[in-house]
Amino acid sequence: MLFVLTSLIIDHIAESMKSKIITAIVKEKVPLSVLTDESTTLSHQSALIVYLQCSLDHVSYPVSFFLDLIELSDVTSAGILHALLECLFSHGLTQVYLENNWIGMATDGASVMLGSRHWSQK
Repeated sequence: MLFVLTSLIIDHIAESMKSKIITAIVKEKVPLSVLTDESTTLSHQSALIVYLQCSLDHVSYPVSFFLDLIELSDVTSAGILHALLECLFSHGLTQVYLENNWIGMATDGASVMLGSRHWSQK
């Protein structure tokens, strides 16, 4: 019982801290990059790990932090893009903010992450 309660408290604090960071990022219009990697859960479900990287005012170097782990129902590039955008929107990053401040995207280079045609396949 104590373990469950402690876990719930830790989860609540982590979500609160993440929300405060994202609110500050949007308010200050901080440029950011999105880092992703596809993985598989223990139940063999495809999942997308999403990190954000940006430079915050009080830190002189870029900071990366875990944003979310998304279970993917569609593992095509269109499905991954849709899931990623829904994740970003659900955490308070609006379409307008992303259009003006999303400056980079990092993946492992798999064709499904970048679409079937990308610059390294020439």
